[in-house]
Amino acid sequence: MDLLEAVEAFGRYYRRSCDAPAATSALSLQITLLDMALHDPELGSQLAASVQTQESHLIALSPADRTTGES
Repeated sequence: MDLLEAVEAFGRYYRRSCDAPAATSALSLQITLLDMALHDPELGSQLAASVQTQESHLIALSPADRTTGES
């Protein structure tokens, strides 16, 4: 899967999650957490660490060649 296909797949997944019956409450929770992180430096750093962990996990799942960055 190349980068464009991966982005399209993620877009489809995210769109389906936004169309789900519980989407409003899930998105509301995400917005609330982001708002809290903006106003609480400790929570913000915890959120940043969590995001970085998730990014690392996604990178590890990527089929890209680690030496060139190409798939």
